[in-house]
Amino acid sequence: MNQKSINLVLPGLFQSFQQSEIDENCFPQFNLIQSFISKSNYISSSNTEIPVLSVDYYKNFPLAFYENSESLSDDSIIFYAEPISIEVKSDHIVAFPVSIDSADYHMLDNIINKFNQHFSPDGLTLKCLPSGNIVCQSSAHNLPKMTAVYSVYGRDIKHFLPQGDEAKFWLRVFNEVQMFLHEYIEEEQRVFNNQLLNGFWFWGEGNKTTVESNQGCFIGDTYWLDGFCSQNKTKRYEISDIENSNEDCIHIVDESLLRASSYGNMDSWLEGLKKIETKILTPLNQLLKRGVIREINIQDTPDSHYQLKNMHRYRFYRKNISLNEICVISE
Repeated sequence: MNQKSINLVLPGLFQSFQQSEIDENCFPQFNLIQSFISKSNYISSSNTEIPVLSVDYYKNFPLAFYENSESLSDDSIIFYAEPISIEVKSDHIVAFPVSIDSADYHMLDNIINKFNQHFSPDGLTLKCLPSGNIVCQSSAHNLPKMTAVYSVYGRDIKHFLPQGDEAKFWLRVFNEVQMFLHEYIEEEQRVFNNQLLNGFWFWGEGNKTTVESNQGCFIGDTYWLDGFCSQNKTKRYEISDIENSNEDCIHIVDESLLRASSYGNMDSWLEGLKKIETKILTPLNQLLKRGVIREINIQDTPDSHYQLKNMHRYRFYRKNISLNEICVISE
């Protein structure tokens, strides 16, 4: 039997919350994630044998290009324009996510149309994708260093503003967007789920990256995965296809924890963890016990890898690690 190596990419799993926010009484139903981590071995990112997916959600990765790849050429400059609610505190400014339901897309379309008219001299165009994500296409050929919105939520935004070449232009755009929304859009037309949309956070590298041909196949329901697989000529499977697949390396990508961990929403994070426990870890655990899977590498960022090998093939035991230790940021 061709035993498979599984790379389970779960951004937002490790180092998510402060220690005071973790109550382990909340986690009795998550016995599989406890078991997977407590019996696993931490692996350094320098280990080249690990089938790492080259996605770093907390820096810059051109996910927007892959989500909208069918309508873009290889030299297109495109990145995300994340709707945010900006709040001015006593000594700093903080950004929070704005959740927009499909029922409110007509209001969003109005904002996008007026934005495109206002910023057309700057070569900027917004577009709302079928996923609900908003992308910005720019005629500029050089982009500054932009910080992913997942690193910004709930923090002082002055530490994450654009840097490098073209930063001056994008700082002006960032400020002008706030003025545009305030002056041209009525406040009641900018309230989504009781959140005031008063800015957009621009982030992303702008165009696609090159991945190695031995990336294997992919499983997941993330919005950019279809375009990613199409552009890089890789296969896309379901978890039910693992056993009969001839692939040696399979990436499973799930973003259920990403947003919740970014801005400390414990309830939402627990819901995402429940989905991962039942929909992903349960079938993987069965395949692991049957010897279909050789090893599972759990990846949060390119620097975080926990490896669990087939317990019936490798008889080793390790000290149990609690979810508290897994998720807490060391002070």
